[in-house]
Amino acid sequence: MNRGLYAQEKKMETCQKIIDVATELFSCNSYDVVTMRDVAKKADISLALLSYHFETKKNLYLCCLLHKIPDIERWRSRIMQRVDKDPSLEKYVKAFFLPCVELVKNNEIAGKHYLSLLCRVSKECKDIAIEAKKCIKFQMTDIYYQRFKQYMGNVSDEDFSWLTHIAHVMLYCSLAKCNSQLDQVAQKWNVLLNDSPELILEMVTLAYLRIIRRYVPVT
Repeated sequence: MNRGLYAQEKKMETCQKIIDVATELFSCNSYDVVTMRDVAKKADISLALLSYHFETKKNLYLCCLLHKIPDIERWRSRIMQRVDKDPSLEKYVKAFFLPCVELVKNNEIAGKHYLSLLCRVSKECKDIAIEAKKCIKFQMTDIYYQRFKQYMGNVSDEDFSWLTHIAHVMLYCSLAKCNSQLDQVAQKWNVLLNDSPELILEMVTLAYLRIIRRYVPVT
């Protein structure tokens, strides 16, 4: 194998290992509590190597938040292409949330840590929470919104964002079983739904549709 290619692959493996470990730590603890030394110790690497790859804790934290977004965006784009051939509001809603389920099904532990991390963002100190929310941009959300509008009345962007945020919190908490303000609800859901990601998706989809149809005129 080419030396340069081998070195690049090793670098990518090390970075992925660091991100996986850091995501787990940040998903269970607040940003202020986790230290770079904690991450290095759990990843079994030197603090110097960790700093070489990510420089600061803030950079590492933001990388943890961003690293799954391309996968989620690709899933949403691919699923939308299928739904466009036989569209309905329910299918679009389910397609919008399905990537979160796929994330857990493809790699249960890493997927749950990532969703749990997303749940924690709003709980972090103001500065880091604002920075994080600026970085978390799902472009496919706007594209799905255009599809949703075909079936809705004149819903505002603010209302749509709020409804979607609520549904996402429900989904993240249920799939990740994270320690959040909805933790008890999530645990009860998982018991009732047999820890099935597919059933959790069905419940969130139905709840989201129920809210839309109650508060938003559907054409």
